[in-house]
Amino acid sequence: MAREGGFPRWRNETLRGEPITTGSQVVTPIARVTALDWPGGGLAWARPVAVEARDGTRVKRIPIRNLTRWVLVALALATGASLLAFQVSERFNTRKERMQ
Repeated sequence: MAREGGFPRWRNETLRGEPITTGSQVVTPIARVTALDWPGGGLAWARPVAVEARDGTRVKRIPIRNLTRWVLVALALATGASLLAFQVSERFNTRKERMQ
């Protein structure tokens, strides 16, 4: 929600969803929200981070791994390594041609 005034506001919050009862367990989703609010609007990005399962007196937090982030980091590293290898091989081939 945007605050009064003319300046944008950046928010990072961890929010709990509505608890869901299944049999003897109560499951609560947990999400991390990053938002940029300004008067009249804003942008928000939410992603699940965990699920909290409560069975009687025992509470278990089950984290949700962000597989997409790991895949994107691996792709970026592989692309960077490929570009570097291509650049090094081009320089090596250019030097080799000059020597002949």
